Amino acid sequence: MKNCHVILPYMTTQRKIILASTSASRRNLLDRTGIQYSIEPSDYEEDMSIDLSPHDLVKTFSQGKARAVAKNHDDAIIIGADSIAVLDGRPLGKPKDRADAEKTLRSLSGRDHIFLTGFTIIDSKNGKETTKLIENTVTFRKLSEADITAYIDSGEPLAGHAGAYAAQGRGAFLISSITGEYTNTLGLPLGSLAETMLEFGINLLEQ
Repeated sequence: MKNCHVILPYMTTQRKIILASTSASRRNLLDRTGIQYSIEPSDYEEDMSIDLSPHDLVKTFSQGKARAVAKNHDDAIIIGADSIAVLDGRPLGKPKDRADAEKTLRSLSGRDHIFLTGFTIIDSKNGKETTKLIENTVTFRKLSEADITAYIDSGEPLAGHAGAYAAQGRGAFLISSITGEYTNTLGLPLGSLAETMLEFGINLLEQ
């Protein structure tokens, strides 16, 4: 009887990746990469009254979001993230109303500010958890009152964006320069995310 060689198809094992976020900008970023992932909004409640520095605040919120979703899964990679703009050491969260957005945009006009994103990755299979903080410097051009009014009229500043602007949308017209990882200013630093995922045995370029 002749030897029979059976050629098996090459098999790869892909982990389930879950984004614990309702952010449209983060979803759009990941969608553009073409990786396979799912979305599961976190029920974690952000408390802006916590006495923490902005740097620690975004890390804490990203951990809370990721942990809230990770507890629902036995074998998945969970990504939680939170972003905030910081001016003169003071966090600029999402504007509550038009007047709040106007005040924020006037304060940013012609100035540098810091944009922070904290992200947390959890492997719910073994409990491994890592949190990273990425920082950008964003410079706004000098804005006229007409600029501010027109931008707020677009509705974008009131769509849940930290600092009352979205760099991936019309908010790009307000920015003269960005120092640091560009996608961080969009809510998720993809290069840093990919590097950290390698610590979990996942190469996003192969997903």
